[in-house]
Amino acid sequence: MYKNAAAFVITLYCLLGIGVMATDAQFPIKIPKIKTEKPKVEQPKSTSPADEGSSTGSPASTGSTRSSAVRNSQYGIVKPTANPLLVHDSVYIQTEIHESYWKTPNVKQTSWVPTVRFNVFYDYKAELPYVAEFFNPDGSLWYSETLDADNRSADLTVPFRSKRDTNYRINLRNTRSSIATGVHGIKITNSATGEVAFQGKFKVGKFPVKLSRETKNEYYVDHDWLMPIGSVSFHFSNFVYEDIGNNFPIEVSMWFKKSLGSTDHGLEGRLFYKGQQIATTKPNEREERATPFASVEAPDLYHWRRWDFQWSDKSDKEVNVDNGGSYHPDNMPKAFFVDRNPGEYTVKVFHNGVHVREAKFTVGTDGRVVDGGYQEPGFLSYHKVLIPVTIVGTTEKWNAAAWKTDAFYGNPLSGF
Repeated sequence: MYKNAAAFVITLYCLLGIGVMATDAQFPIKIPKIKTEKPKVEQPKSTSPADEGSSTGSPASTGSTRSSAVRNSQYGIVKPTANPLLVHDSVYIQTEIHESYWKTPNVKQTSWVPTVRFNVFYDYKAELPYVAEFFNPDGSLWYSETLDADNRSADLTVPFRSKRDTNYRINLRNTRSSIATGVHGIKITNSATGEVAFQGKFKVGKFPVKLSRETKNEYYVDHDWLMPIGSVSFHFSNFVYEDIGNNFPIEVSMWFKKSLGSTDHGLEGRLFYKGQQIATTKPNEREERATPFASVEAPDLYHWRRWDFQWSDKSDKEVNVDNGGSYHPDNMPKAFFVDRNPGEYTVKVFHNGVHVREAKFTVGTDGRVVDGGYQEPGFLSYHKVLIPVTIVGTTEKWNAAAWKTDAFYGNPLSGF
């Protein structure tokens, strides 16, 4: 085709030039950044169907299509699926008090009905028809009700609760309220599938209160089982977006029975690593479990409040998880990264300088908080790990054996 070699070379160069120009017009050239990855470490398998992405940032088993992250993250994305998962530590059963009792309308006495609320980790595609059944102490069915659902929360859970319709509550009070104490049963079922999402029991007690110059009974659900059960967790916002967060604080939560008011009232959480104190902070209140008059008339006996301890930028030192990020202590002089410092940590809580709580947790060589090996009560969201808490001192009156049978409303932790 070509008369001589020179003509062939010139033609070839022309063809290559045209090809390069055409390619450049269609596909912009990107020069990849060269990064040095940390050595990969094997991560423990997730026990949660909704969990969680691998240590290298691979898509979660829920079908996420996000691209793999370059960094070696300890904690991955968490996304709900079409399979609803009831978050077991969100279940809260309490009493609703009425000023009369329908079986004895002429006798001045209070009565009660139970209410329940919980969250479901669920990719909200359709409404879930949950039904709660309540049982008498003898095991017979008391009554059942279809539960109300709220809009999905920021943490990607769907809150459910006892029906709130006013006419329904009045009818329930006039036909179903009780004056019985003791152990009652509960079962929560997805009526569309027949699947039992939760089943357990709750213990109801009573104490006298003075209302309008009359002494009546206040009924309450006993939550003493909460006292020795704490947790190590993180804020959900670090795991719900496609770009996995890093440099987020670690949080340790504990329950207190004494009513300390709406502020910390002298609570201080000190964090120790290898026997040395590395940070101290005051907590933020997050949840309370009490009937109204329990907190007023008997604040130290029938009132439970959870306090969350975070060593953030307001503390003397920030205690964070780097999660495979690029932060360096030289750039954050107040930062201490637990995932870069494996080993045992101790949290000591003081109230007005008096030691009242102590708990330990361990960070493994993989940078994750180690699961204690206890049988979980069910699904717990966003990498939460349960830890034992030691109640120090005798100022709080509580049943130290309650957790063995009553934890998570009759779903105790095996081996805790």
